[in-house]
Amino acid sequence: NFPLDLASVEAPAVNG
Repeated sequence: NFPLDLASVEAPAVNG
């Protein structure tokens, strides 16, 4: 969960 991906609530978001 990253501030870059607010849609990621249960899945780890690794964008950029």
